[in-house]
Amino acid sequence: RRIVPLRCGPGRYRMLAARAFEVDWDGLVLIANCSDERVEIADLPDGKPLWSNAPAGEPWSVDWWIVE
Repeated sequence: RRIVPLRCGPGRYRMLAARAFEVDWDGLVLIANCSDERVEIADLPDGKPLWSNAPAGEPWSVDWWIVE
């Protein structure tokens, strides 16, 4: 319901650590940490949290935001 109506462009990514990354699709943002170690996330998106299984940067965390 909240993702399909977005007009997301091509994704841009940046590595936050060896196994942690951020992808931004012009309004939809993913931050994932695919490791057993915590990663410090300096700049969280300003938008509304959409879904999370743990705080951003925690081990094995996946966090989605909608940024307007």
